[in-house]
Amino acid sequence: MKAIQTINKTCFLLISLFLVFLVVGCTDSSVQKELVLIERGERISNGATIIYPSNGTVFPPEFPAPSFEWLLNEEFTKLWHIFITNKQGEVILSAKSHTNNWRPAPDEWEKIKLSSNAFSFTAIAKNEKQKSFLSDRIKFSFSTDSVGAQIFYRSVTLPFSYAVANVNTIEWYMGNVNGSKPRKMLDNLPVCGNCHSFASEKPLLAMDVDYGNDKGSYVIVETSDTSRLSPNKIISWSDYKKEDNEPTFGLLSQISPDGNYVLSTVKDLSIFVAVDDNLAYSQLFFPIKGIIGIYDRLNDKFGVLNGANNPKYVQSNPTWSPDGKTVVFAKTEAYINEKVQKAGKALLSINDVAEFKTGEKPFKFDLYSVDFNNGKGGEATPMKGASNNGKSNFFPKFSPDGKWIVFCQADNFMLLQPDSRLYIMPSGGGEPRLMNCNTSEMNSWHSWSPNGRWLVFSSKNRGLYTQLYLTHIDENGVDSPPVLLENLCFDQRAANIPEFYPFDGDKFLNIQDDFSNTPEYYNRGAFDKISNKYYKRALNDLNKAVEIDSNYLESYINRIMLNSILRQSNSKSDLADKKKAMQIVSDSLLLKPDDENYLSLKISLLSNMGNVTEAIKEAELAIKKYPDKYKFFDLLSSIYRKENQYEKAIACYRKMLTISPSKKIQLNNMIAGAYLNLKQNNNALKVVNNSINEFPKNSDLLFTRGQILLQMKNNELAKIDIDKIIEKDSTRYQYNALLTQYYANLGNKQLYYYQKSKSLQLLHDALNENDEDVEVVFEMASFYMSTNDFENAEKYYNLILTNFPANYEALKQKAKIKLNKQLWDEAISVYNQLEAVYLPNEEFFNNKAIAYIQVGNYSKALEYFNKTIALNPNNKDAIFNRNRLMSEKANQ
Repeated sequence: MKAIQTINKTCFLLISLFLVFLVVGCTDSSVQKELVLIERGERISNGATIIYPSNGTVFPPEFPAPSFEWLLNEEFTKLWHIFITNKQGEVILSAKSHTNNWRPAPDEWEKIKLSSNAFSFTAIAKNEKQKSFLSDRIKFSFSTDSVGAQIFYRSVTLPFSYAVANVNTIEWYMGNVNGSKPRKMLDNLPVCGNCHSFASEKPLLAMDVDYGNDKGSYVIVETSDTSRLSPNKIISWSDYKKEDNEPTFGLLSQISPDGNYVLSTVKDLSIFVAVDDNLAYSQLFFPIKGIIGIYDRLNDKFGVLNGANNPKYVQSNPTWSPDGKTVVFAKTEAYINEKVQKAGKALLSINDVAEFKTGEKPFKFDLYSVDFNNGKGGEATPMKGASNNGKSNFFPKFSPDGKWIVFCQADNFMLLQPDSRLYIMPSGGGEPRLMNCNTSEMNSWHSWSPNGRWLVFSSKNRGLYTQLYLTHIDENGVDSPPVLLENLCFDQRAANIPEFYPFDGDKFLNIQDDFSNTPEYYNRGAFDKISNKYYKRALNDLNKAVEIDSNYLESYINRIMLNSILRQSNSKSDLADKKKAMQIVSDSLLLKPDDENYLSLKISLLSNMGNVTEAIKEAELAIKKYPDKYKFFDLLSSIYRKENQYEKAIACYRKMLTISPSKKIQLNNMIAGAYLNLKQNNNALKVVNNSINEFPKNSDLLFTRGQILLQMKNNELAKIDIDKIIEKDSTRYQYNALLTQYYANLGNKQLYYYQKSKSLQLLHDALNENDEDVEVVFEMASFYMSTNDFENAEKYYNLILTNFPANYEALKQKAKIKLNKQLWDEAISVYNQLEAVYLPNEEFFNNKAIAYIQVGNYSKALEYFNKTIALNPNNKDAIFNRNRLMSEKANQ
C-alpha cells in the first residue's frame, strides 16, 4: 500500500511538473520543482516577504493590474521567477524580474481574470551559493461584485499650514477604480473646501466652502454635468441663533439620504492647529465644544437635534442611517480652553493647546445613537462596542443596507491620528471587529460603495502623503486586505476625504465656482478678516465688494466699522460711505418701515454721523416698538457711552441682562467699566465681585477687578488677580501691562521697567504674528511716545501708514512728533495730508499756522489762524497768535 502511495505521489508530482512545463518551458527546472513543492504545501516559503498585495486580497473585477512588491529577509539580489497559478496549481502566467516588484501586462491581467477568480502569486529566487531558494506566496482573488461607482475626493498640498495659506492649490477629483486617470472637478477655489457628502436618493452635493471666510458656510447644489457653486446655494450655520453672538464653524456636516435635511456641529469650538514640524501629521483637529444643529432645506429653517444638544458635552460628527431615521454621532465632555475661546477663530497657534500637543490632556469620543424623529430627536444612548472602551471612537458610517457600521478608533482625538484603525460592528451596536484592511499607519475617513460591497478609506501606509485604499466586505461583514488605488494618487499630494458618488459619475463632470467674484463673497471675507485682525486685507476685500456692486449695503457698513477700528473715521471717503449707506437704508425703510435690521442700521449711522439727538430719538422709538430686542438697547447704550452718559448706559445694560442672561459676564464687565468712568470704584468693584462669585475662573472679570483694585490703590488684592490671569496666559500683553501698573503703584522702579520691557516684547511678538493688527502697532507707538522716544514712535506710526496711508490717528501723532522735533516743513507736509483727506480741524489749522510762522511764511500763518477762528471763534490761542502776528507785521 505504501508503494502505491509513493507511486501516486510521484505521478502527481510528474503531472504537476507537466502542467508547469506546459506554460513555463524555459524556466529553470529546479525553480519549477520548488514551485510545485510550494503549491503542494510541502515547502514553506521563506527568505522573502510579499508586502503588496497581502494574502487574501480581493480585487474588484474591473481593477487594473497592480504592482506586486516584496522584500528580502536577507541581503540577496538575484533573478526573481514570478508565477501566478490557479487553485488547481496550474501556472497561468510566469515572468522574470531583476527587481523586487513586478506588474503584469494589462492584456495578461485581463486573461487571468477570465480564467478563474482565485489565484496564488509566488516569487522565487535561487541562492546558488547555498543551493537554496528564497520565496514567498500569497493568495488573491477577484470578486464578482463590481464597485459600481466612482469616488469623489480631495487632493491637498502639505503641510497643512501651507494648504491653509494657499487654499487655491487644493483640488477635487472624480476617480474610477478601473485604473483610468481621475477627472479634475474643481480647482483654484479661493476658499477652503472641506467635508463633503452626497444624498443617496437624489443627486445633491453638500460641502463646506468657507464662503467669504465664514467658517459656517455650506453649499448644497444639484450634481449635473456642471454644478455651479453660487451664493443662492449657500447657507451659513452661523445663522443658527446668530443673536447669541457665539461663533459657529459648522464642522463635519452631512446631508440626509433624501436630501431634505443637513446635520452639523454648531455653536462649536475646535482644536484646529497646524503642526509644521511633522509633515505627515501636520494638523491637529477635533471639536471640544458643540451641539448638533439641523438645517431643514424644505422650510429653510435651522434647529437643533434634541438628544445631541447638551452644552456640557461636545456632540459632533453626525451620520445618517440609510433610511434617515437614526443619527449616530461622537460625544464627550466639553472642554472649554480660554485661549481657544478668546481666539474666536478656527485656526490656532500650537501654544494655545499645548496640553493636547504634549499628550498631557486626553480627549476621547464615544459613539451615541438617537432617533431623528423628523427633526425632533429623542434620547441618545451610547453604542455598545463604540463607547466607554477607553478609546476615542469617531467617523461612523452605516452600510447602505443599514446592517453594519464602520467607525474609526484611536487612543485620543479624531482626525489624522497615526493609530487610527477601522472597526466594523452591527449597526445597533455589538462586538466590534478590527478590520483586515487596516494598514500600519492611520486608517481614517471612509465611505461605502452604493452596493454595500466595497469600502474606500484613507491611509498613510506608504509614506507622508495620504493615499486611498479599497476593501471588499461580504454579507457577513468580513473584509479583505487593502487594495491601493494607485491611479487616484498624486505625487507630493495627500488624497483624502473620499466619498463614493451614488449616481452615474460620467454625468457629473465639473464643479464651477460662481460665488467668489461677488460682493457677498468679499464682504463675508472682510468680516472674517476683521475678526482675525487682518485689517489691510479686510479693507481690500471691502473695496472690491463696492467695486462690484456700488449699492451693496453690507460693504459700506463694514467699511464704516473698519474705519472706526483703524481710527480713521470721518475722512471724506468715510463720510461718503455713511451718506451712501444712509441713502440705501432710508430707501429700504420706505419699503419696509418696521424692518428691525434697517432700523438698527439707521440708528447706528445717525450716531456715527454725529446726529446724536436724532439717533437717541430713533433708538427710543425702536425700543417702544420692540421692547425686548437686545440690539436696540445695545445701540442706545453705545450712544450714551460715546456721550459720557454712563448712568443711562448702565440702565441699558441692566435691561439687556434681563433680555439675554447668557451675556452676564460681558454685560457686568460693561457696567463695571461705566462705574469706573463715573469714578464710582466701590460700585464697580461690587458688580465685578458678584460676577466673580458666580464665575470665579473668568479671566476677563479678574482683569477688570485688577484694574479697579489698582485704581483704588489696593495693590496686594490686585496682585492676586493679576497672578491668576498671567498664570493662565502669560502671552497677553494687556495682562503684563496690568502688572507693570502694579509695580508703578508700589514705586518699584526696577521691576516697573523690567515688566514694561516684557510687555513691549509681547507686543513685538504679537506684531510678528500679524503686522496688520493696527491696535498692537498703536500700542507700541504709544509706548514709545510715553517715553519721549520719538524716533521709534514715528517708526511705528509709519508702519501703520504703510498699510493705511490716510490713517487719521497715525498722521495726527506723526505731525505732533514733527512739531516736537521742530521739523516745521515736515509737520506742514503731514498737515497737508490730513487736510486733503479729512474735514477742516481747528487743532490742525492752528498747529499748521504755528509751523508756518517758524518757517517765516507769515501770510500762510495768518491764513490758517483765520481758518482756525472761523471754525471756533472762541479759540483763544489762535486769536492771541493771530493778533500778535498782525501786530508784528504792522510794526515792520
